[in-house]
Amino acid sequence: DRETGDRAPVWSSDGRRVFFATRGPSDRLERIDVIDIESGQRKTAVATGWDPAPSPDGSFLFFVSIDEAPPNRPRIFAMRLTDSKICAITDGSVFEGIPRAAKTSQGVAVVFARFVDDKTGDGIADGADPASLWATVFDPKVFDGTPIPVDKPLTSSADNEIFGAPLDDWFVYTAFGAADFDL
Repeated sequence: DRETGDRAPVWSSDGRRVFFATRGPSDRLERIDVIDIESGQRKTAVATGWDPAPSPDGSFLFFVSIDEAPPNRPRIFAMRLTDSKICAITDGSVFEGIPRAAKTSQGVAVVFARFVDDKTGDGIADGADPASLWATVFDPKVFDGTPIPVDKPLTSSADNEIFGAPLDDWFVYTAFGAADFDL
């Protein structure tokens, strides 16, 4: 679609759909659309969101959106694809982004970037500060009111660790190094 700016495409776990962030010329925030590969049909999956990440079994879509509760920070959410119900899966205490999901020995882990430390000295921890990687083990019971699990830090933000890519019980990521960003 030449009327929208599209980015961050990801395949569904069954390979039949592609989820991606998009923004039209008059949109203030991005949304997540999905294209059915067979039919070519495009529709909106999430009205306000970006950085889509399907669960390994295809039942959920993880993404970032602005938390409706003050202070209105970017936070990680999950959408149950069977009924489009959306639920926060992190505590939203700081800026978060770029979720990626993988099946691990503990269940489905969601690895994401979190901007915890105000290294720029502007009084807030946000996307201008170095990122660190965090993880949460996703529990679908959050849709039924079960408390959100505690997020766990994976890296320190010392080298601006970002773009985590989990697989099984491992993950790789980029960090600031000698030649800009390195794996």
